[in-house]
Amino acid sequence: MIAAAPIPYLGISVTAEALETEIGGQSCVTLNCPEGLPFLLRCIGQLSAPPRIVCEEAGGAERELVRTLHEAGFAVGVVVSEKVCAFAGLHDASEITPHALVRYAAAHPESVRFIEGSATPHHLKSGEASWFKPVVARRDTAWQRIAGWFGRSRPSKARRAA
Repeated sequence: MIAAAPIPYLGISVTAEALETEIGGQSCVTLNCPEGLPFLLRCIGQLSAPPRIVCEEAGGAERELVRTLHEAGFAVGVVVSEKVCAFAGLHDASEITPHALVRYAAAHPESVRFIEGSATPHHLKSGEASWFKPVVARRDTAWQRIAGWFGRSRPSKARRAA
């Protein structure tokens, strides 16, 4: 175990190819693929207290990371890379470092919306949560209405042309 003081945030820099973080002064870099995520989880597991993890949006490259961290029970927040760049004085999102993410989250906590980790995240997929059922019902009703508009009740081309 790395005996570091409890840190409020842990930044993970995300690219399509790699994930980078800094834990206890040591850099932890791994491939951004399902095979690289267990290594990253082992690195984070060395901390004495679970951190709130901040990563930047990276055109969808962050999705698998966020899902995996959430399933592992970590609080995860995704920030807009342009805002981090403006805050840190960077010219491009490829220059974002884990340290810049931590500084941004500490300076602007109101702009980071954390999704708390869940020991049973399957409720997000299955719709078993009570708050989720009305959302699914509204979605299904909307799709039924749309299907009705474009289904048998749709006017024919001849009727539309007239």
